[in-house]
Amino acid sequence: MATKITSGESGNFAPQPLIQGTGTQERFVTFLDIMGFKDRVARNSHKQILEDLQQLSNYVSEEIKESDQFAFTMFSDSLIIFSNDVSKETFLSIIKLSNSVVKKSISLGLPIKGAIAKGECTTRFGEKMLFFGQPIIDAFVLEENVEMYNIVLHNTVETYAKTLAENSMLFDCEVQLKGGKSHHYVLAWFAQNLQEGKDDLREIRNSVSGAPRRYIDNTLKCIKSFEGFDKVSVSEN
Repeated sequence: MATKITSGESGNFAPQPLIQGTGTQERFVTFLDIMGFKDRVARNSHKQILEDLQQLSNYVSEEIKESDQFAFTMFSDSLIIFSNDVSKETFLSIIKLSNSVVKKSISLGLPIKGAIAKGECTTRFGEKMLFFGQPIIDAFVLEENVEMYNIVLHNTVETYAKTLAENSMLFDCEVQLKGGKSHHYVLAWFAQNLQEGKDDLREIRNSVSGAPRRYIDNTLKCIKSFEGFDKVSVSEN
């Protein structure tokens, strides 16, 4: 039996049972990284950081508690979501889930970026925790290159993305990377309320200087690109 890692009332992150999830198989992997974490730790109390992480962890736990499709783990400033299969239906579900996680994180004032990849992956939760596989590496390396607050899709999932190309949850965008710009599919976490997404980003912008502001500017450009994108809404139900 697999587990998901959540925070209990004691303030500790403790494993909770989740059906399926352990073993080696093809999986979708969403790798997320909270930005500016070192600075946040230096400027805030340990208690405040723990409360922020608990809010995000509890949110993800609540989102997946009724499903046996996903498991996740969270350590330091990284959160990783694993799927239990690579069906088209599960891809749609991980897109919805990843969208909601980014939106929630941004609303909490936690700027976040990430990537989604697919491939053979081993997951083992509990006392002998182990996570290994190419999709974890692919998602991590791509995430490291992204210079905006969003999730970018790795080429291993682009075939799936093209089946959803005309909807409000993802779209093709010119992405700012560390080495330049390149078109990738990205998530539209802001689609449900564009103004709210912009306001949340600008609130974060007012609390930072330097490179973080560039990331926010790049994200706002992405939103502007989405506003001109010919899209068809997809129900969140």
